[in-house]
Amino acid sequence: MVDEDPTPAADQLYPLENYLKDTFRVSQPAVADRFGYSLAEQAQERQQFVAEMRQAGLAGHPQIAQAIYAGWAQARLHETEIGDAPSDAEMASNAVLRRADREIYGEQDSEDLQQRTVKYLGQIPALARQVRLIFATPDIADDRKLALWRELTDHVRRSNFR
Repeated sequence: MVDEDPTPAADQLYPLENYLKDTFRVSQPAVADRFGYSLAEQAQERQQFVAEMRQAGLAGHPQIAQAIYAGWAQARLHETEIGDAPSDAEMASNAVLRRADREIYGEQDSEDLQQRTVKYLGQIPALARQVRLIFATPDIADDRKLALWRELTDHVRRSNFR
């Protein structure tokens, strides 16, 4: 008998939704109040976010999903507009991020990894939009942005995304 469910076993046992409950509980009420979201709209946003994280291959990496949702919520509260956001390539060319990547991965590997991360984000528009909004929000500390970038580049490296 073949298992028809394509969801990885670990995600069935420990669904991403469970890992995100506290993040949603802390971050979503302020967004809901700000934009007047009903309970149904809040549930729909949570479901959509989890689906986007699964599409991005991040279901097994809840710490990345938590950082993205918390930052995305903060960016929306500060009314950051997507027009203010840097492009994926501009994020990768950020001097602080480049230096941090170089320190970890070396000159050649860091450049390759930055290009692969930009390509990864380019294939998942919803994730790219959320990350760009986080980077465009001045009230989000640079160390949080750096930590998020490191998580993303490490995910790209570990998954051998090409």
